[in-house]
Amino acid sequence: MRIGCRVTLSGMENIPPYGPYLIAINHLATYDAPLAVLFWPYFPEGITAAANFPAPFIGHLVRWYGAIPVQHHGEYDRIALETALTVVRSGSQLLIAPEGHRTFKPGMKEARPGVAYLALKANVPIVPVGLTGTETLMPSWKRLRRPHLTMTVGKPFCLPEEPLTREDRHEKLTEYTTLIMKKIAELLPVEYRGVYGS
Repeated sequence: MRIGCRVTLSGMENIPPYGPYLIAINHLATYDAPLAVLFWPYFPEGITAAANFPAPFIGHLVRWYGAIPVQHHGEYDRIALETALTVVRSGSQLLIAPEGHRTFKPGMKEARPGVAYLALKANVPIVPVGLTGTETLMPSWKRLRRPHLTMTVGKPFCLPEEPLTREDRHEKLTEYTTLIMKKIAELLPVEYRGVYGS
């Protein structure tokens, strides 16, 4: 990555030295998670769409790394969530892209509530991470250019400790998911913030 790209890392001092937590990133392109994992000082677990497993090249990466597959992309996947909870409750870190889908261009899309659900159920901090430049990686390489990638790590934070009732569950998960995404958006240039730019 260092040879093929110009990489700028910021806020690395915000990474907790130990303990379980969620790493929440924005999702521009296929190489977002590899970028974050490569430069993270530890080896976090990851969660990704099952469709990535048979894909050329990236499929080898996610299989070799041992990522958790989400079988029903964009829908509720109980097995994936339970596996992710087990990972975090065992003391490991878990990397997740709450948007679920790559945007392929600057501008965040509306995220899914899985990240808020995991944070509340596991009662762990969230470390927001803003990425830029990964959407230009392959086009730049095809033109024999080195793209500029950035990874900015924000300060860890926790969601309010309050029980979810059946009546307010959806509303609270949506509210907390927006909070998480705004924390990520604060680490990005304005043009990358998308729906969380206001």
